[in-house]
Amino acid sequence: MERKTYKVICKISDGGFGEIYKVNSPSTNEILVLKHLKFRGNLNEQTYIKNEISSLSSLRHENIISFREVLVKSEEVNIIMEYADGGNLEDFVSEHKPVCNTLVVDIFIQILKAVEFCHQNNIAHRDITPSNVLILRNRTIKLADFGLSMKCMSSSGQPLLCDDFLGNKLFSAPEVIRGVVHDAILADLWSLGVLLYFIIFTRVPFTGYDEEILVQQQTIGNTITTSLCIDLFQCTFLHFLKIFPCDRTRVSTVGQLIGYTCHRDF
Repeated sequence: MERKTYKVICKISDGGFGEIYKVNSPSTNEILVLKHLKFRGNLNEQTYIKNEISSLSSLRHENIISFREVLVKSEEVNIIMEYADGGNLEDFVSEHKPVCNTLVVDIFIQILKAVEFCHQNNIAHRDITPSNVLILRNRTIKLADFGLSMKCMSSSGQPLLCDDFLGNKLFSAPEVIRGVVHDAILADLWSLGVLLYFIIFTRVPFTGYDEEILVQQQTIGNTITTSLCIDLFQCTFLHFLKIFPCDRTRVSTVGQLIGYTCHRDF
């Protein structure tokens, strides 16, 4: 690990693809995050690492964790990023449950803005979960962990479909769980619906193994319409949680609906 430039304060977590450290930059005295990744062979052949670096370095948005630099040495990559001092959304929701409707709207609109910006730049996140949504102490939301992200448009303007099926199955769209080649941007929309459900109810709507989850996904419409959440949230669920990917409503449309209803900018 690069220890000459950044001083390790503590280990934050072991991510699926690497270790996460809280670090200090002696040159600026800024607290940052270092994501330490190991690989074997040629870095140019490490698709996930390359995609993460490419996504983070190109996506500059107030609700996306900001990229500082990348340090590469023999079979190691260290990605330096902004530090979110408020933890992640999973812990926040657990500590503040039930989250009031006003705060739900505030949090979710910020998440929608981040995902919409990704999609406008033809990037799918592919791992939208509460642990990958970070919070600053001022309650600014930061979408993070682009380790599974991918470009969804080629340099010639041709759509690129996703042919791997990684990610958290509890937040994955039906086509991902079934192992079907799919449009990753449309799969992100499903994950947003599950994420909103989690923020409101502090639990996910689906549990069990793949086949059990698929059965539950088929009846999610009935579950949502009989729930105790307000009509606006029911409507939002149903816009995103469509079994057929092409039936899902785009982020911009849902964001404008929520913003108009709650008098918020989107």
